[in-house]
Amino acid sequence: MPAQMHGHAAVEAAYRLLQCPDVTYEQLIEPHLRQTREAAGKVQRVLLIQDTTEVDYQQYPTTSGLGHIGKHDGHQGFLLQSVLAVQPETREVLGLAHQEPFLRQPAPVGETNWQRQFRQRESQVWERSVQAVGTPPQAVEWIHVGDRYGDMFAFLSLCRQMNCHFVVRAAQDRCVDLLVDKDQAPRARCSHHKARATQEPKAASLHLFEVVGSWASQDTADLKLEATKKRPARTAHLQISWGRVRLLAPENRKATRDLPPLVVWVVRVWEPNPPEGIEALEWVLLCSMCTQSAVQAWQRVDW
Repeated sequence: MPAQMHGHAAVEAAYRLLQCPDVTYEQLIEPHLRQTREAAGKVQRVLLIQDTTEVDYQQYPTTSGLGHIGKHDGHQGFLLQSVLAVQPETREVLGLAHQEPFLRQPAPVGETNWQRQFRQRESQVWERSVQAVGTPPQAVEWIHVGDRYGDMFAFLSLCRQMNCHFVVRAAQDRCVDLLVDKDQAPRARCSHHKARATQEPKAASLHLFEVVGSWASQDTADLKLEATKKRPARTAHLQISWGRVRLLAPENRKATRDLPPLVVWVVRVWEPNPPEGIEALEWVLLCSMCTQSAVQAWQRVDW
């Protein structure tokens, strides 16, 4: 604050303003969110990149109103869900389309997985973000982009209900159908999903990672990986494959068992021969957008 206000009197004035009960976080950020969404409605395609940030207040132990964060005891702070609007072609950042701070709620002692489904869960912030951003104008594509945490069937389904697309890195080895022509054999069904018609024969279960792992390479490319704290910069020699499947809704989840299946295009990109001692790169991406060529598949990877 002192660096921004450039003077003691201005700093004190800013503190007084922010301490006013009528000046809230929601009111301060609302004009920016509105302007970002308006800008996102005026271009052909926008990536809505969503993730959670841990805001760490470990150095301020007397601060109240915080919750537990991280994997270690004693770390307190809050979680911040942000949706960043970006134009994929120019990589121009349009701004924040949505942002929500929230506290982690500890699970009740002895709670079962079934009981957990009847209370609000931390992961539902992803769905609230989709609802807050809303539906794009006609002829405009809004594409929600997420890491493995975003692989939640309810979240993916809600994106389509809101007329938005998604590109999410797969985390769950879901039951899938292989989409085939009508004159071919019946669709393979996951064994724990009941046949919807009595005449449909029982089929062996199919799972996402096994299916896409059997696809042959359809193209190759090099990807430059920037250096991180754990590894130096390097170039990965990648192969890619893609195809279409139908994701079946989890039947053991109260929130999803009545949702219809989702037809998705899956892009798998992997490194067959990584350098010695280096873990091979591999991504499996779930995409709602039609992906039928190498150009389209690599574009999804770039996003």
